[in-house]
Amino acid sequence: WLPQEGSPSELGGWSRIMATTRPPPSQKLNPLAVAKGQRFICELTGKQASIIVYFYGVPYYYYDRTTLELDWNGIKSKIAQMLVPLRQPPSVFPTVEEREKQEASVRKSKLALIELCRMEATKYLVHGDFELSIPGAVQALRFSLDIYGSGKIELVPCYLLLAEANLGLGRHKQAEEYLSLANWSILKNPDCSNRTKSQLYRNFGKLYASQGKHDEALRQLANDVYFSSLQVGPEHMETAGGYYFLATVFYLQKRIDCALAMCDKVVEIWLKHVRGLLDPSKARGGA
Repeated sequence: WLPQEGSPSELGGWSRIMATTRPPPSQKLNPLAVAKGQRFICELTGKQASIIVYFYGVPYYYYDRTTLELDWNGIKSKIAQMLVPLRQPPSVFPTVEEREKQEASVRKSKLALIELCRMEATKYLVHGDFELSIPGAVQALRFSLDIYGSGKIELVPCYLLLAEANLGLGRHKQAEEYLSLANWSILKNPDCSNRTKSQLYRNFGKLYASQGKHDEALRQLANDVYFSSLQVGPEHMETAGGYYFLATVFYLQKRIDCALAMCDKVVEIWLKHVRGLLDPSKARGGA
């Protein structure tokens, strides 16, 4: 689920994000006790697991202790108890009606967990804790795939969360892979919202800007502003983010006049927004 370059232990910088809560004790997996051909996969990275831990009696496998602690602090400490019924073998019911009722209950639980996991991932992104945002986004993506299947538009928010987290960590290759998956889903579902398209192009613009591909970044950010304007209008706070990133790229190109013009636009939108908060009657009157 996570990018396969390097182990979490090699990435560094994780010690500052470890919360005061600690996961339960883990145990090393004994290779001699594993049946031939059986592989235990890390819950977070998708690599070969080396340790096992039990949350509320349910076994989970991890690449190493650092990965376990990241997953625990990122999302598992909040949802492990809710996962217990989903991790157990499904009950056998004699009638179709009972089976359908159980399936509906499981689907409802997964939908609620998707929303919770995405909220947690977004919260960490806003605070700049990019590592901690990844476990929630991974868990949300896993459940989204279970419910909707691959290539569906419902997967795009998870892909965008993972792309943004990897961008924040400087993992450009992984970010581009997630953005490509999001783009593929959008191409298969052309009726998706303009807001979703705007978010995709904005992240592509940020990616290309960080790679020094300034002309391509400007093209993507122009698409971002266009679709955001279609969704909420060119003077909306959401669209202001696109102007800001355009200003950043123009500045990197030393096109100072263009950068200042975009900055002026951002300030104008913010001022209008603040004035509207202070005096809603003027905002409604178009002042």
